[in-house]
Amino acid sequence: MEQRAKSKEQRAKSMEQRAKSKEQRAKSKEQRAKSKEHGAESKEQGAKSREQRAESKEGSFDASTMEYVMSGKPKEVVIPKENAVFWLDKNGFWHYGHEKFQHRKIINYFHSSIRKDKEGYYVVQAHRDHVEKVYFPYEDTALFVFDVIRDEDITLVLNTGKRIKLQPKKLFIK
Repeated sequence: MEQRAKSKEQRAKSMEQRAKSKEQRAKSKEQRAKSKEHGAESKEQGAKSREQRAESKEGSFDASTMEYVMSGKPKEVVIPKENAVFWLDKNGFWHYGHEKFQHRKIINYFHSSIRKDKEGYYVVQAHRDHVEKVYFPYEDTALFVFDVIRDEDITLVLNTGKRIKLQPKKLFIK
């Protein structure tokens, strides 16, 4: 008899623990739902804030891309080669002073930002209210072949990310 009483008592405790556990899971679920609501409200408030800032300036805010769109051509800030604090060596490595860049994302960003105009090669970065062009020194060339893709044709992938179809008839040796 005593054994049965103990067994009943244990089952009752077990059921009580399961009920508490179920209650805790329900509370957690409720907290997660509230947290999601709060996150959505924060996103909405952030978008409204960006939109208000954009309206206060000349231009417009494109809510679909979450970007500020300048009306007309943005102001251009040009930094000459002599004032650049970074440079590109003959092997395609970026340097700041005498130190080589180490962070892969920054290196890729710099390579993908290379452009050329009549003044030479520069790195471009768009800001909210202006575009920055930094002409930079380089030892040999600013463009490097980082990959070769062989399909029906041979395609060269440059450090800028641009893909160029190789035309053997146009190759020459200096």
